[in-house]
Amino acid sequence: MTHLERYRIFRAIYDEEGRDRLILRFLRDRDAENAWNFDALIWEKQSGTEWHRVSEFSHDEVAATFPRRRWIADVASFDSGRGRAIIKIGQESEPDSRGCVFARYSWWECDVVKNHLVHFKRECHYPSEPLARDE
Repeated sequence: MTHLERYRIFRAIYDEEGRDRLILRFLRDRDAENAWNFDALIWEKQSGTEWHRVSEFSHDEVAATFPRRRWIADVASFDSGRGRAIIKIGQESEPDSRGCVFARYSWWECDVVKNHLVHFKRECHYPSEPLARDE
């Protein structure tokens, strides 16, 4: 499997000037043909015609502070001047009485320079719920 077959960009969001971008990259699941798992949130800066990595918030860094599975599911906005982004975090719940695990989603402000969550914005009512422009 080639690099292009292993990774997929699920979203690329640009700053106002278009010279900085955040890429939400997923990795193909080895056990399921059409399944993808969060791999990294990557900040890149354009220099001429080339894009160069500024920072990377990896799967392991996102999951490190949480006892169950956690991932970045979406990106709503990016402020390269402040090094901040608004991201949607998905995380598994504790198993219920039947052993079932559910995913909960919430919007957070993220420091993409220091790679950590800064401020909780709100819980999502459903997984694909967008963030309103005025939030």
